[in-house]
Amino acid sequence: MSTLEYSNDTVLSFTQWLKLAGIGKTSGLRMRSAGQAPRFWQISPNRIATTVGEHRAWLASRDEAKCQLNESPTRRRHRTA
Repeated sequence: MSTLEYSNDTVLSFTQWLKLAGIGKTSGLRMRSAGQAPRFWQISPNRIATTVGEHRAWLASRDEAKCQLNESPTRRRHRTA
């Protein structure tokens, strides 16, 4: 499954999103509770869903965060004798 095949409005179930993101269920649940996953909506009492557009925005935000980490100044460790 590739996001290139779908429009931003395509709805993904939580399970479909896990497969697309390449992460396990426990990690996905942990990321959602920590606010580190795309926005999800409750579509029925036992189902949540997101969109391909939310997934793409989530990926872009993760890439941006990685870039900011790489640009931060490195700290040198001082050796003590």
